Amino acid sequence: MALALASFAPLSVSTRAAAARSNGAAGAAPRLVALPSRRPLPPLARKPCAPAAAVAAAEVAAEVVWEATGVPLVDVLMKCKTVEAAAQFSIKLVAASVGAVMLGSLIFSLLDKMTGGKLAESSGKGGFNPAAAVVASTLKPAQALLPFYGIAYSTTVVSALVQVAAIKMKPEFAAMCRGYNEEVLGAIKWATQLIQDTSELILIIGAAWAAIDFKNRVLAWLEAWLSSGSEGDSRAFITQLMNPISAVLSALITIAAGMAALSAFGINVGPLVASVGGLGLAIGLAMQSLAGNVVSALSLYTGRPFVVGDRVQLTSPGGGVVEGEVVVIEPLRTILRDNSGAPVYLSNSDVTACVIRNISQSGKQF
Repeated sequence: MALALASFAPLSVSTRAAAARSNGAAGAAPRLVALPSRRPLPPLARKPCAPAAAVAAAEVAAEVVWEATGVPLVDVLMKCKTVEAAAQFSIKLVAASVGAVMLGSLIFSLLDKMTGGKLAESSGKGGFNPAAAVVASTLKPAQALLPFYGIAYSTTVVSALVQVAAIKMKPEFAAMCRGYNEEVLGAIKWATQLIQDTSELILIIGAAWAAIDFKNRVLAWLEAWLSSGSEGDSRAFITQLMNPISAVLSALITIAAGMAALSAFGINVGPLVASVGGLGLAIGLAMQSLAGNVVSALSLYTGRPFVVGDRVQLTSPGGGVVEGEVVVIEPLRTILRDNSGAPVYLSNSDVTACVIRNISQSGKQF
């Protein structure tokens, strides 16, 4: 027993001595057992940690850039028991789409004629009616794009029916394609997906078109309301103020429509949205002062503490005083002319932060 244990683990001195006395009493020569040597373990290999930026880049690269969104119409047609039933259902869908396009076009045409053709051209002057503005904004996009959407949807139905027939009649389809049935079926699936995505693109274009038109109507009404009772210089100032606001809103609508279009075609816009969001935050912080000046310009115009030609005295929170004649009020700055005739340029945010004393209106009754 002692010899067996000695082959696996080192023994204590007393155990080895007892084993030797036992072997000697039995008349057998004692055996020397070689104990296994203890070798130091090698140090653990440490893998360098990857930087966080590299890990994030790898995760972004691992994301799927494009993935087919699928065609729900194919799933609907696949539930039909036979190809004949799927064909009958497809005919009903095409007939319904054609009827809907014709009825929609007729309704919009009658609506335009009932208003004497002025609905699409109305700019919201006078009392602004949001419901009428929405209808007027959707009129032109619907008239222009509704037939194209009907064609795209009908083509999607036909392509989906061909795909379902190829799947349900696989032996006949394989014989017709002479061994290239998988390639042909893949092309049919790709065409069906592309046509459906195109129909969604038409809807996105129509929505963006209507949104931009509605934005133009709202800003036109706002400009007309602000310009009521104003002179030529004030009207020009309002126009200068509305133009950049309109451009920024149009850009935002266009970007949103582009994101929706890419998503409709199966392109993963998640990383792009994150990048645009970070870029938008940086631009927003950089344009904070610009936006403050524009808002201050609106405040100066709506409150009208002074107009062009008035002589004013501006006292800043720090105690500084500027006095002069108002030469021009721009969307970002106000220009005065001091007693020496030199122009003084002040940002609108600084003007609104000052205490304004209108010397020209000293005797005016309020």
